[in-house]
Amino acid sequence: MERVSGPRRFRARAEGKNLLGLPDCMPVAPIIAGHPKEAAPPVPRNRSAVRWVG
Repeated sequence: MERVSGPRRFRARAEGKNLLGLPDCMPVAPIIAGHPKEAAPPVPRNRSAVRWVG
């Protein structure tokens, strides 16, 4: 499983900067552009248990 720190370290190294065409600066955060092809399916949830006190 790839974590966010892996790509961040890659972009911070000279090899990654040259490959991506980045200037010589420290990247701070990834920028995600675009949108999903389709909407996410609904998440199944259990019905809430309501308990009245009093």
